[in-house]
Amino acid sequence: MNNHQEFTSVTADGLSFIGVTNPTLFEGFDPKLTPSDLVEYAGLIPQILCNGDDGNTFKQNVDNNYVYGHRWGDRATIDDEGMYHYPEDEPLAPILMILNPRTQQRAFVYPYALVAVQDEGKWITTRLD
Repeated sequence: MNNHQEFTSVTADGLSFIGVTNPTLFEGFDPKLTPSDLVEYAGLIPQILCNGDDGNTFKQNVDNNYVYGHRWGDRATIDDEGMYHYPEDEPLAPILMILNPRTQQRAFVYPYALVAVQDEGKWITTRLD
């Protein structure tokens, strides 16, 4: 089963965003997982990333919306395809890519509630669990 799909969604604030499930076409995900399953797996993270003022970055939205404490890091690297690399860990494929059509900013959601966002031209990561 192909669990790669592009979709458009609207946040509670009325802002639209584009989502892509399994954006790297990773074959290691359970083939029974549908695009809807991958979106559900991401939980509230897409809303945390996207709800905010029209001009906000994904980083600003996370900082404003996620009240349970998080810390941005830059030790992980995100390659051109969106794969997450961290020293001494196996690479992780994103389950979801979110694109802000107004700013063309991208964010990736990975297993284990890991999130990568672009901030001033570089990737930063956090965990939202």
